Order: sequence, then structure tokens, then C-alpha cells
Amino acid sequence: MQQDYRYDCLANTEKEELTELAMRMLHRLVPEPVVREIFHFQEQEKASDERQQEAYFDATLRLHAVALGEIPALFADSQNAEQNIDRMTRLILWHFYAIGFQLDQSINLQTHCAEVEACISPRPKDTLAWSNTLTALLYRYAELGKTDNN
Repeated sequence: MQQDYRYDCLANTEKEELTELAMRMLHRLVPEPVVREIFHFQEQEKASDERQQEAYFDATLRLHAVALGEIPALFADSQNAEQNIDRMTRLILWHFYAIGFQLDQSINLQTHCAEVEACISPRPKDTLAWSNTLTALLYRYAELGKTDNN
């Protein structure tokens, strides 16, 4: 059985291993020129630490949205295509949560996994839809973080 990247799998796999797998998948899904374009910041975006951090967060969200939008095409012709698409979607969403935004420090993994299942059923169809979903997910995590801290 291949790893499904649901809670039990993620909780029992080393973060370094998950990071390596997710990074390899991101490199397959998003060509280097696209990554460079996403992370190319204008002068006004570098004007202050706050603006630079905001631009970096926006670029990180876009990177993950592009990757998530490309997963169906990459696995469409594979055996068990839907299962593979869901698996890789969960892995990239884990990377978004744990590495991209370091939310594993404030939102527990079990909560993240429940939110992911809600995001992928039904799964957004393209990069723009994923961008909207990821933005909504960040807002959801902010709400959950406030609730947990009260």
C-alpha cells in the first residue's frame, strides 16, 4: 500500500522525509522558470520587512496553488488516478501547512488533516480555484488559532 498522506501516515513519518518527498513533487509540478517568476519581487515589495514578508507569503501561496492545479494532469493517465491525485494533493497541502507557512507550530496535525479532507472533497479544478481555497484555508487556520489561544 502506498502512503496516503492522511493523519496516521503524516503523524508516523519523519518531517524531513515528508519535506523531501514534497519538494521533489513540487519540482516536478512547477518548472524552475515559473518558480523564479513567482518569487521575483518588485522594488516596492522589498521596501520594508513587512511588505517583503507579505510578498513572500503571497508567492508561497501561489507556488502551492500552481502545484495543486498541475497534479491532476500529472497523474491523469496513471493507474488509480483519483487515488494518486488525492495522495499527492494531501502531500502538497501538508507542505503548504508545515513548511510553507509553518502552521504546524500553531495548528495541530489532526486539525490540518480534517481541513484538507474538506478541501479535496470536491477538489478545486484549477490553479485559480486552488488559490482561493488556500486563501480561505489560511483564514480558517487564523480563526482556529484564535480559538485555541483563548
